[in-house]
Amino acid sequence: MPPLKLFLDQWAIANLLENRSFAAQQKRLISLCKNGVCVLVLTILYVHEALRDGNKDRAKKFITQVEALSKLIPCLWIRLRTELQEDEVAEEFFRSIGAQYQKINPFCEEVIAIFPNHEKLPDIANARKEGLLWFFNQPELFSEALSEQRKYPAVKAELKTTVQETVGRKGLLSKARKEYVSKLLPSRSPGGVVIADESKRRFLQEMDIRKFRALSFEAALSEATTADAQTNATEQDLVDLQHAVSMVPYVDVVVLDAKFCKYALSVRKNWKGAEPLAECFDNVGAALAWIEKQAANC
Repeated sequence: MPPLKLFLDQWAIANLLENRSFAAQQKRLISLCKNGVCVLVLTILYVHEALRDGNKDRAKKFITQVEALSKLIPCLWIRLRTELQEDEVAEEFFRSIGAQYQKINPFCEEVIAIFPNHEKLPDIANARKEGLLWFFNQPELFSEALSEQRKYPAVKAELKTTVQETVGRKGLLSKARKEYVSKLLPSRSPGGVVIADESKRRFLQEMDIRKFRALSFEAALSEATTADAQTNATEQDLVDLQHAVSMVPYVDVVVLDAKFCKYALSVRKNWKGAEPLAECFDNVGAALAWIEKQAANC
């Protein structure tokens, strides 16, 4: 059995690294990883959340601990959500016109490698040495994401109102999906040739969102959150949403915030994709127990 890919939400990995009462779980995780049962998947979104912490020293300590953990056990870094979605759209687009396309690997062995053309960074040697801390020391990289997060509660509330008041909800969502996919379409072929607008228009007309694993999951998850009339969106929800859509289509096991674990499980239950989505848990102990059970059955 190849190692299972495991992702821990920020609060979950923080508990393992900072809370002594989780020492036994930390030991189990390290043992599973070192024995080749699983590999921990990490994300630079941990930096995003750390930068929101008003205590800079505490935030830096957390990032330092995550970086140290990445050196201690087998880990992978997942690429940015937008890049992964652009990749799956490009693959389907070029397939539709009979052109060759080489998909990217969703995972990198070093954090700096998630940057396209990272070898050309002027301080690449220092970036490789510092790892996740390099990103923490470049807060301007996250300014747009932090701005979007502050706007999210109002945007989500407006969307919920629109969905509830608009007749023909499916038509509305279909139009929104096509507009979103249009932004992900490649502008040039792998050979550098500019892609004609007519080719893009035809592709969008015939597009089936279900062919895109990550996009169809995000669409279903967004519908689940929008349909939940019992809760109001918060800034934290945007981070939790991004963690879910960045991980669930690509890894084997995820530990998410309880609310988004519930949403992800509801999507997983009705999933029609060729390959199953990740197993979802809202606590580390249950996730590790599931991984141990899979290993014992092999």
